[in-house]
Amino acid sequence: MGSDTVENTALRLQAVLEILAAEDPSATGKVSRAKVLGAALDRVPLEGREAEVLASGTARGERALVNATTKLVKAGWILKEARSGWSITNEGRRALKDFPEPAHLSAALSGK
Repeated sequence: MGSDTVENTALRLQAVLEILAAEDPSATGKVSRAKVLGAALDRVPLEGREAEVLASGTARGERALVNATTKLVKAGWILKEARSGWSITNEGRRALKDFPEPAHLSAALSGK
C-alpha cells in the first residue's frame, strides 16, 4: 500500500468520524454502512491504484477503508451493529477533538 493510500485512508477515517458525529446523538436510528462509506469516499475520492477493482468487485481503496474502520471499533470510537448501522461513541467524539489532524488520529489508532 503506497503512502498516498495510507494518507487517504487516514483522511477517510477522519471523515467517517465526522460523518457519524454530525448525526443527532438522540436519534434512535443509526447510519447505514453504505451511507457512511459512500460519504467518506465522496469527501476523499479514490485515486490511481485505489480505484482498481478487486476480484471481489470492490475498489482497492474502499476495501482498505472498510478494513481500517475496524481500528475505529477496537479503539472504542465507533459501534458497528450489522442491522441497525453505525454510530459514534463519546470516545469517538473526543478523539475528533483530541486528534484534529488525520496523521495524529492515525497515529493514535496505531498506538504511536
